[in-house]
Amino acid sequence: MDFIWGTMLMAGTSVVMIVYNWRLALVVLCVVPLLFGVSVFFRKRILRTSRLVRKTNSKLTASYNEGIVGVRTSKVFVREAENLGDFDRLADEMRSHSIQNAVLSAVYLPLVLTLASVAIALSLAWGGHQVAVYGLWVGEVVMFMYYAQLFFQPVQEMSAWFAELQMAQASAERVLSLVEAVPDVRDTEDVAKRLRETGEDGHPDRMDHIEFEKVGFRYRTGPTILDGFSLSVDPGQIIALVGATGGGKSTLVNLLCRFYEPTEGRILIDGIAYRDRSLLWLQSNLGIVLQQPHLFSGTIGENIRYGKLDAAQEEIEDAAELAGAHDFIAELENGYDTFVGEGGNQLSLG
Repeated sequence: MDFIWGTMLMAGTSVVMIVYNWRLALVVLCVVPLLFGVSVFFRKRILRTSRLVRKTNSKLTASYNEGIVGVRTSKVFVREAENLGDFDRLADEMRSHSIQNAVLSAVYLPLVLTLASVAIALSLAWGGHQVAVYGLWVGEVVMFMYYAQLFFQPVQEMSAWFAELQMAQASAERVLSLVEAVPDVRDTEDVAKRLRETGEDGHPDRMDHIEFEKVGFRYRTGPTILDGFSLSVDPGQIIALVGATGGGKSTLVNLLCRFYEPTEGRILIDGIAYRDRSLLWLQSNLGIVLQQPHLFSGTIGENIRYGKLDAAQEEIEDAAELAGAHDFIAELENGYDTFVGEGGNQLSLG
């Protein structure tokens, strides 16, 4: 709204000045190109330092978070001093970028005010010359002085929030880059089209036979993790994958859950390539116990119910009994209504 108001006021004032006395109007408006150049110059630099401030702030926050989460490891390995040094280095870097940003912002507005004052002074000088030589009325010069001040009033007000706008843009860019990020693994166009038309991916809602067919995988440009791996899994089978660390056991589970996709070969579910099934269907029909379990803030019951939000209390207790957790949960003061704390820090990791 400020921009629309300011633009309309400047345009209207310019038209009135040009119609009334175009010579005096040109004297006032001759500063506008210079004002535009100064704004472009400072915009690029203020935006650049604003981006650096936001980027360094993210690193600083991440360092702080890591220090809190890994406090026990830091204590065991006596890393407190080194962690503090890393934090200080990032804090100094952010301070440097913040000072640059503040200095640029502080210099920009006085420059705009100076240029506005120069334009008004020029109009006064040229108007005085016309009064002396061409017989222009003094009242007309005073009127032009007023119009010149009116012209630069929105310029000054918009300049005041110009620097703040650059900081907001830098912050918005980081947010929007995350919002607009396109996942590497997503439903194909054909699957997405069927979901839009029918709400289903067009295949039977069951999962019986799973087959890895000459599957190969590598992380982007890294070394090959899997090469020509084949496996057939029938209903009721229990399969153990055994191998050295880094051999690809967890990778196979990630591929099956479609957290990643094979770079070679195919994974079939009941004879259908799983890329031809929807991600929602696939991941809704798989159960997985992660290597690093995560509990959400809330109660024990709410965490057990996480995979089935409409589960009854009896189902929750049955699941806990199957996992061997019901007895210790029942011994807690509030049972299944016990709060686990942030990240489950009120419970044992086991």
